[in-house]
Amino acid sequence: MQYFMNDMKEYYGSGETKKVSWRKSQLKGLRRFLIEKEDILKALMLDLGKHKVEAFRDEIETLMKSLNFALSNLKYWISGKKAKLPQIALLSSAEIVPEPLSLVLIISSWNFLFGESCFLNHFPYVDQVFV
Repeated sequence: MQYFMNDMKEYYGSGETKKVSWRKSQLKGLRRFLIEKEDILKALMLDLGKHKVEAFRDEIETLMKSLNFALSNLKYWISGKKAKLPQIALLSSAEIVPEPLSLVLIISSWNFLFGESCFLNHFPYVDQVFV
């Protein structure tokens, strides 16, 4: 585990994760994974008896909506916002630029239904990619 953490810290230190293009590629990759993985729908059919349409609607579509919302608002969320300055700084300007401060480790259970797992596992992931 420490080996992987060191690799992640090194990669984070390179500054690659701060780029909008990297964040978009991560979100698009998760969306592509959900679209291409018929195995998820098959597993839901075998385990819970859910039809593919019902499984997609109930289990996957919620996460897809969250991903699409994050992708469409990502640039706005990470762009700098003008900061208010006191009168004494009349000729100055300042901006608040949100950027990640460090790594986030998301630990969760493996034995939830896929839909519950999306809320507990993937939504925090989506949130952390654009933070």
